[in-house]
Amino acid sequence: MARIGMRLETKSNMERRAPLTPDDVRELLMIQGLEIVVQPSPYRVFKDEEYSAVGATLSDDINDCDFILGIKEIGIPYLHESKPHLFFSHVIKGQLYNMAMLREILAKKVTVIDYEKVTNDKGMRIIAFSYQAGRAGMVNNLWSMGQRFKAWGIDNPLQDLRQASTYEGGLAEAKAAIMESGKLIRENGVSDEIGPLVIGITGGPGRVSLGAQDVLSAIEPESLTPGDLLDPEKRSALRNDRVYQVVFDMPDFLRRTDGKPYSFQDYLDHPEAYEAYLTEYLPYLSAVVNGIYWEERFPRLITIQNLRDLFASDVRPKLAVLSDVTCDVGGSIESTIVATLPDKPVYVYNLDSDEIVYGFTAPGMQMMTVDILPTEIPRESSEQFGMMLKPFLYALAKADYSVPFEELQIPDEFKRAVITHHGEFTPDYEYIRKFLNADRV
Repeated sequence: MARIGMRLETKSNMERRAPLTPDDVRELLMIQGLEIVVQPSPYRVFKDEEYSAVGATLSDDINDCDFILGIKEIGIPYLHESKPHLFFSHVIKGQLYNMAMLREILAKKVTVIDYEKVTNDKGMRIIAFSYQAGRAGMVNNLWSMGQRFKAWGIDNPLQDLRQASTYEGGLAEAKAAIMESGKLIRENGVSDEIGPLVIGITGGPGRVSLGAQDVLSAIEPESLTPGDLLDPEKRSALRNDRVYQVVFDMPDFLRRTDGKPYSFQDYLDHPEAYEAYLTEYLPYLSAVVNGIYWEERFPRLITIQNLRDLFASDVRPKLAVLSDVTCDVGGSIESTIVATLPDKPVYVYNLDSDEIVYGFTAPGMQMMTVDILPTEIPRESSEQFGMMLKPFLYALAKADYSVPFEELQIPDEFKRAVITHHGEFTPDYEYIRKFLNADRV
């Protein structure tokens, strides 16, 4: 009998997602020789009784389980010695805030499988919340725009929208409200002080971008190309009774500094040869929803100095909100200096003092940087995630993790994602060792 333990999320009591829904558990329990133990949670979007009703065992103790399943990072007291754990570890970039956890993982000889590195043969992630992050991010972006405009003293058709997490009816209710806002814009337009409304989305055909576009479609936007924004004649034709969407793929905001043509592989190989020029579009955008993958070796999309230049004039910039869905602190958008939570989701970055003030009213650059956006639409997020995960779970649970890594028999997609095993880094992740004690310096 293989036993899967689905853990209580302990990083934040605002985390409401689950890696498996009750329907997923019902399907998995039809497999002979599989048992699922669920740690009770007062915060999970699905009630404990929903899991027990489909045959799961409810128990605070999952130490006897063969495979531990979760979502976010696991606090040191909750790591199960010598057990395989599947979760988002957030260590693959050497994140300092998780090095203490990683040291304990190695000491307890925990096998860590990281969702972020579960990929197919082409290196594409196959289990992720990215699409739902984009959807929740766009809901919050439109809400933030409406509140920021209102803080400026401008009544607007977005001001009655709410934060994604407050819609009890989930994404469907949020989309219905956004649709109504779109109707008001088409009927009455917006003030010249804020119009025309132009929303930029970075990430091209990526999952975050597609999720954001899905939600924005409820407002019935008209599409512009990045080049349209730089064309004065086309800009002059934009209307205050429409919403415009501009999707930026990497060639639209990255260029070689020596004038040679852009190539994605060349960018990956020589990022130091490139510069970002998204700032050339900022004067014409009302908001930016950022959905690109970023590493420290890549150029930033928007620096604090870029924002200072934008705000240097006595005239208030058009740009009202930066919604950083990727939420890399100090990353592609430098003014993302805090990963916020749903209870304090937004802040204003003061470009003079480099301080932040939570809310919408302070002077500076309005930021929306919620780190766990998918949990703001927890039901939809969990349903999609479980659908991607459950086909692999039986094979993962019944595997023998006592053998050396080279002999470990689990699906290839997941073997590529094994970060640690038997107290050591696996070969592909040995590079993380150099960060292991960096938080102690």
